[in-house]
Amino acid sequence: GCNVEMKLIKHGFYPAGGGRIEASIEPGEKLSPVDILERGEVREVRARSLLSRLPGHICGRQLEVVGRRLHIGHEFCKTEMVKGSDGPGNAVIVEVESEKITEVFTSFGDKNIKAETVAQRVCDEVLNYLTAKVPAGAHLADQLLIPLAMAGGGAFRTVEPSLHTETNAWVIEKFIGAKTLMKRAGNEAWEIRVGAPS
Repeated sequence: GCNVEMKLIKHGFYPAGGGRIEASIEPGEKLSPVDILERGEVREVRARSLLSRLPGHICGRQLEVVGRRLHIGHEFCKTEMVKGSDGPGNAVIVEVESEKITEVFTSFGDKNIKAETVAQRVCDEVLNYLTAKVPAGAHLADQLLIPLAMAGGGAFRTVEPSLHTETNAWVIEKFIGAKTLMKRAGNEAWEIRVGAPS
């Protein structure tokens, strides 16, 4: 029910921050409820290692772990050297492109955290998502609740809801009265249904 365009202006890494995005939102007349229940077959898995003001070997170490654990060929693993950020930092981004949705997973580096650990974290999240055979990962689940509540309802399938998702659902109900139902939809999958505001 609305058109949204976003553009990354500048990367930011903790603790220096300084990242910037620009968002252009063209509102529609009304948001429409939507059901996001299937992702379809996985078409491609891609990985990027981002690095700012740190030794270059970090990218190679991160991508070696991601490539091995997710069975991604070298041609789908890219290094991106970030220029102009306010501080040093590193991250691994994995995109899972399926027939009906592209889901994005990110793991950020921190002081005293090995490059391999950063990569292992994102791999664990991606493998959990792939095993569940759902369209929405844990972080997207948090973000879908508000637009669905504002649209008057909808549903999606995801991995086991996080405490963030449960808290968001509770806050939405307190503010606008929209109830959220969460139930298992298989061994690893969950279905979350958002009701209309009261």
